[in-house]
Amino acid sequence: MQRFLWLFFSLSVWAMGPSHVDVQLLSNASPIAKGQPFWLGIQLTMREHWHTYWENPGSSGLPTTVEWQPVEGLQIGALQFPIPQKFVDDAGFITYGYDNQVLLLAKAVYSGDANSLSIQGKVDWLECKELCIPGSAPVQLNLTIGEASLQNEKLFSETLQKVPVDWSPDAPFAYDFAIQYGADQWKAQLPLQAKQGDISANPQLFPGLNPHAELTSIQWNPAGKGLTGNLTFNAWDEKPADDFVHTAVLVWESADGTQPYRLVLAPTKKQAAAPIAPDSGTPAKSGLLFILLIAFIGGLILNLMPCVLPVLSLKILSFIKEAGSHQGRRMVLSLAYTVGILVCMEVLAVTIMITKMGVGGQFSLPGFNLGMAVLLLVMSLSFFNVFEFGTPNVGGLSQLNRKSGLQGAFFQGVLMTILSTPCSAPFLGTAYAWTLTATNFEVILVFFMIGLGLAAPYVVLTSLPSLMKFMPKPGPWMETFKTFMGFPLLATVVWLLSILAAQTGRSGLIGVMTFLLFVALAVWLFGQGQKAERKMGTWLAAALILGFGTWFSLFKLWDIRNPMADLNREKEEIYLSFLAERGGSEDVMALLESKKTTNEELAWIPYSADALKHFRAKGRLVFMDFTAEWCATCKANEKFVVDTETIRAAFTKYDVVTMKVDYTNQPAEITELLKSFNRAGVPLYLFYPGEGQALVLPETITQRMVLDALENAQAALTQRTRLNQPE
Repeated sequence: MQRFLWLFFSLSVWAMGPSHVDVQLLSNASPIAKGQPFWLGIQLTMREHWHTYWENPGSSGLPTTVEWQPVEGLQIGALQFPIPQKFVDDAGFITYGYDNQVLLLAKAVYSGDANSLSIQGKVDWLECKELCIPGSAPVQLNLTIGEASLQNEKLFSETLQKVPVDWSPDAPFAYDFAIQYGADQWKAQLPLQAKQGDISANPQLFPGLNPHAELTSIQWNPAGKGLTGNLTFNAWDEKPADDFVHTAVLVWESADGTQPYRLVLAPTKKQAAAPIAPDSGTPAKSGLLFILLIAFIGGLILNLMPCVLPVLSLKILSFIKEAGSHQGRRMVLSLAYTVGILVCMEVLAVTIMITKMGVGGQFSLPGFNLGMAVLLLVMSLSFFNVFEFGTPNVGGLSQLNRKSGLQGAFFQGVLMTILSTPCSAPFLGTAYAWTLTATNFEVILVFFMIGLGLAAPYVVLTSLPSLMKFMPKPGPWMETFKTFMGFPLLATVVWLLSILAAQTGRSGLIGVMTFLLFVALAVWLFGQGQKAERKMGTWLAAALILGFGTWFSLFKLWDIRNPMADLNREKEEIYLSFLAERGGSEDVMALLESKKTTNEELAWIPYSADALKHFRAKGRLVFMDFTAEWCATCKANEKFVVDTETIRAAFTKYDVVTMKVDYTNQPAEITELLKSFNRAGVPLYLFYPGEGQALVLPETITQRMVLDALENAQAALTQRTRLNQPE
């Protein structure tokens, strides 16, 4: 079972997509007008120090691509890239791309007869930091057809100014091009002549795709009233085919502003088509009253979305319980519930305005998801009668639905709002998108109306006594129904765990699940204490178990202070394993050598015969850890013996290469390697002192055993080095 759970949730990490780049599909109009062009935008938001690539990635990399699902009547043009940044790595290789955030554009027009359409696609990219990881994510945007209304105007306008337009004779400059091909280098000249005014001393030039050579340097020199760019290419081919055409993007700066132009670079220039300018004359943004109506309807429909199902179970019980209550009490509770929703909505609106995090952005925080999972687990356990918030009675309802009254209703409203934010009901997408260019006051009004729509059904039911007659009478059946409704709460916990899997990796998910197990045990003990004569002893045991579980799960098995560290490490291990399986090239070995253990972190590298041979030949101390995901002893030894401050410091001192041998799927070559050490399975730990004989450790190890073996291996390596030195 343990192996199955680990496998399932480790696969969930990758199924949920990469964590270093967020992708969103936007439009510059909603609704859109039939037959009138509009812009689609793929917004990529990169984590700190990560970047993606331009249409020409340069020395390495891959451009971002999108595959659209066909929609009858919808035509979408090619992806258009704004001008990129230039990156130069330590080795001098040049790449072009984006960090922080970029919007990639595609022009579209819809000529069908539908009243709405759903635009869907799959975006693929390569995200790089010190290593590169391919990423992919689906995108979707629902648009209505009607009288066009602009949105995201500033974002699209600023991006369009950075998208190159094709050079034409009416451009503010003229240019020419000449090139000389050589076996190893190409030399080219690009003369520029301004039609009016002066030319920037060092204009930016980005080369187009070229499978035959790489632009390595540009030097601009004055030439009369213009400039001449001297271009040098490192050639891979002596000469391209005669019909090959060079291209480049030149960023032209003048008193009127900055404009990038796409140049066709050939000795006989081909005239480019006239640039496609963004459409003008689209009607202005929809009126505020119309958006407020849409927001209210969207909030109303949100009650039917699966996100709010867990809290709806609480409200159904409330409806039944209050059916026989005094009308005045029902109205007061209804008001408290509505206030809870509205207060939470306005807090969410202010948070979005301050942090620019976006609706549902709180679910991007692992700590928030962990807290929500704990809350919903505890609520479900109360539904299963594991414990009671107050003194048990026939109804079996928790204090949230009994004596707590106003506080319980307010809490339900808050919880309803929090859980509803990941859902996007019909009309809500338009309302949320409209707020991107709205004033702060307008944003507050829109979220207020969404909250009113969310609270409206309950307000109507409690306000009209005639409707309450249709509610079933309270009775013993409520206890069974309450227990059944605990399962939707657990389903939401599973959903939150799937998000945490994508955010924290396998180790983080195991730590979170272990913590929830301790929480459940502590809550059960608390419930037992409620029934016992001596409550304090049982409750003290519950508190101690919860404290130990918090330390063990969230700081030992997984470190909540750095929630994404394990996920990044797992991705890096997969990437290194992918490289190692493809042979021991110099580049791969150089990358493996760059992984250094520090006092804070073990730098595990994946096993391969080539890598082991390489490090042994270089006279390095190699520590090999034969492990498997289903091996509990292996995991315990790794966590509490090997990956400890003492061992990390010793490995750092002697520059030990730490190599992990994965036996999870029992590959035949690892089985044979284990047999060579007279072992039938894992764990197995050993040191290689360079090319000397391996020093094998017992299956159950201690820190002292590892340190002693390390000292012996280092002594053997030193002795071997002395013997091999020339006299």
